[in-house]
Amino acid sequence: MEVVKNFFKKYKKYILIGLAVGLTVGLIAFWEVKSRSEIGADPKNKELLSPFWDLLDHPTLSLPSDIVIYTEEEIPVYDILPYKGNVLKIIQKFDENIEITSDTSNLIETENILASYTENVGVLEVYLKTHAFTFTVKNNQDVSNLIKGIFGYETNQESIVMKRIEENIIFQGRYLVESSSKEEFGSMQIDSYAYRIETEKDGSVKRIVILLYNNNSINTYSVYPPVSIREGLKKGNAYYTKPLYQDFDKEDFSGLEFLKYFSRTKSVSVRKTSKVYILPDYNYSYLYPTYVIEGDAKLEDFLGNSHIGESLIYVLAIDSQYLKKSVEELEPISN
Repeated sequence: MEVVKNFFKKYKKYILIGLAVGLTVGLIAFWEVKSRSEIGADPKNKELLSPFWDLLDHPTLSLPSDIVIYTEEEIPVYDILPYKGNVLKIIQKFDENIEITSDTSNLIETENILASYTENVGVLEVYLKTHAFTFTVKNNQDVSNLIKGIFGYETNQESIVMKRIEENIIFQGRYLVESSSKEEFGSMQIDSYAYRIETEKDGSVKRIVILLYNNNSINTYSVYPPVSIREGLKKGNAYYTKPLYQDFDKEDFSGLEFLKYFSRTKSVSVRKTSKVYILPDYNYSYLYPTYVIEGDAKLEDFLGNSHIGESLIYVLAIDSQYLKKSVEELEPISN
């Protein structure tokens, strides 16, 4: 004990200095970790590139009183990463004779299928020429089993949309952002849906169009105060897709395509509004909270003829003060 006392007495000054330095470093480390933890847990209002700046002249919408709105004080935008696996391994599930290689060709054709993959938008399309693929789809449960079994994604059975086109049936649905939530997301490339499955009347799959992404890559990028549909439209934070005509003959498809781009939308009768997270493409790599407006459009072509079409409008649900129109407008990220 006497040895310890003498040691402390001799080196007292250095021991106290060491303790003070250690305490200071410890406090700095504590506050740094705390600060980073708070930023990571609650990243608010980070600058964001808007995908929906549409400067074209469009008619004023007549919105119903029962439109959906985001009622939360803050809503998230999510990061999402493109699919990183070999797409051929997915395509092989539709035709086992396909050889797995490192070839990234966009178009693959065999006697059983015709498949294409557009990497920058993440959309895979498979057209089945024969009935070699024996999985049948007749109801929402079958759709869920196909999406989970072949692609590994979760879908919300309750929101799957089914419609008949002549003798075929089309199922359309969206993915769940998280398996425990009801938030759904889809792609602008598939009219706000994550997949579209076309079947014959016996349930045989005829065609699949589906968004691919890296599973488990979805994380919160930042949170923002939401705005209403009206506010989003007022700020021009919207994108109007070209209406698809309903009153043209199928045999006059070339005429439809020509007139489609030389017509003006006179009015839109809104049928439905939805809250959906949208992936524009992987140049953005975000899931944006969006109002999706479906309606019937009255159009007039350059000859003065009137037509009826289906209209689809995307309205961003984020306060425009946090949005930028171009990459150049974003603040540089400091290291």
